[in-house]
Amino acid sequence: MNSNELLNIIRTSREKRLFAIVGPNTVGKSYSLRFMHGQCNGESLLIDEDGGYTCNITRSKVQRVDNKYLYIDESNRGKDSFEAEQVEIDESSRAIISVAEDCKRQLNVKFISSGSKKLNNILDIILSLNLNNIKIFFFDEPENFLDDQSIKLVQRIFESLVINDKTVVFVTHNPRLLEVLRIDIDSIYLLPKMYGDYINLTFQQIENIYRSTGTEISGIKLSTLPGYGDILEYSKPEKVEYLFLKRLLSSQEFYRSLFYNEIFLLEGLTERCVLEESPKLIQHTQNVFYCNGKYQAPFLIKLFVALHKHVVGVFDRDDGKEGKLPYEINSYLNQLVMTSNNLLSIKYIPQDLESFLGIDDELYREILGDEYSTNKRDQLAKQYKAYISLFKIRKQPALISNLEALFNTSSYSSWTTE
Repeated sequence: MNSNELLNIIRTSREKRLFAIVGPNTVGKSYSLRFMHGQCNGESLLIDEDGGYTCNITRSKVQRVDNKYLYIDESNRGKDSFEAEQVEIDESSRAIISVAEDCKRQLNVKFISSGSKKLNNILDIILSLNLNNIKIFFFDEPENFLDDQSIKLVQRIFESLVINDKTVVFVTHNPRLLEVLRIDIDSIYLLPKMYGDYINLTFQQIENIYRSTGTEISGIKLSTLPGYGDILEYSKPEKVEYLFLKRLLSSQEFYRSLFYNEIFLLEGLTERCVLEESPKLIQHTQNVFYCNGKYQAPFLIKLFVALHKHVVGVFDRDDGKEGKLPYEINSYLNQLVMTSNNLLSIKYIPQDLESFLGIDDELYREILGDEYSTNKRDQLAKQYKAYISLFKIRKQPALISNLEALFNTSSYSSWTTE
């Protein structure tokens, strides 16, 4: 999808009024925004990343008196017969003005920062223009330099525009703004590379990926029946499935992943806690995504590959579990590597991280104490294994170098699927 095609959707959509453009730096997002604004003769406003604006509607700057916009011709000011042209402020514009004025009152301009100055400029622009005829509002990184509280003022402005039948198109580098807006995946347009096309996945498409993945996994031949919890991973009731996917797609973790070229997909919480202990284990281009078990990994891999992300997966090989789903799913993951157009690399750990780190009963007793029975301690050890692993690393920092050698994420392109 190119900029012209996206603009056509923006101008004709009646159900969708909020559009987010995301992607790495220097891929042309701001240029695309200016291009689309330039094509909207007589119907749009662009507020740039510096807080300035261009409006392609003739005579847009006004003063407000009561519920009227006043056009003032300065060349006639002071003449006996001078009378400013007046236009009634429509109901939608009055509602937007009310929200903008309230936001301005909440903004602390006494000690104004760079971000607050820009936000103050945005509010002044909205309050000084005739909003009646502006249909599309383009914003270039409106959240720049803003704290969380002020980002929520941007949210209020956007919501007031959308509720009052205005269309908002914005470029952002901040996943927090997406999270605050709880913007639907359908409204997010990803520009992954310069001069490339926009990528837009709908919720329906993602739901189809989820269901087809479940169907394929259910067809894996096993020597033993999968556990009840394993079966439920891809056979949720329809309403539960909907809420599960909605929650996933509106999480800060997912929004954050949209701004990275590479996703480091981890099987469990132990891997995440351990990898985050060393800055060398994660490259600056990678975002860590925790998939909460191997069963969700195939769906997440397909989702991120569809978004043109390079996925780096780290999973237990589950030796000794041949014929069981945790082991047999490895073959399915290997097939995904073959069909991912070089967007997927997988590292299998021969043993789970707890075994690799040498965690034993003595350490469990040290952390959990001796007052528990063996069965109870085993239950607690399973529940807290990620934090017990973390304790071990902090107790023996030399283990970090072993982990760096094990993962060696800088050379993931040479990983195999053995």
